[in-house]
Amino acid sequence: MQTLARRLKFYVLLVVACAAFLAACELGLRWMLPDDVPSTADYEMLEADDVLGYRLGPSIDAVFERTPANGGDRIRWRTNARGFRCDEYDPHRRVRRFQCAGGFLHGARSWSELGALLFGF
Repeated sequence: MQTLARRLKFYVLLVVACAAFLAACELGLRWMLPDDVPSTADYEMLEADDVLGYRLGPSIDAVFERTPANGGDRIRWRTNARGFRCDEYDPHRRVRRFQCAGGFLHGARSWSELGALLFGF
């Protein structure tokens, strides 16, 4: 049977090895994928929210400019008075569809840009 000191040494070594591995991965990814993409998003459009942490503010009319690697498009978007990206809410109107999108809706960093950073194309 292993003694308690030997088990403790093993677990300490395991924790140190895991921490070193995670640190090496973090540094490697920072070197391979530098955060040199300029942010065109204006963070003043966000407001604090008790449940979500932050959300889009009400009545915003803005333009998002994509990076040249992503086509350089200009995307105009707006929010309604309640901070949602849709028409004004009408409680008497019948809902005919539901649309949900992820956090990469603006496309600030797409696969084409990651391919250019990683593989040079």
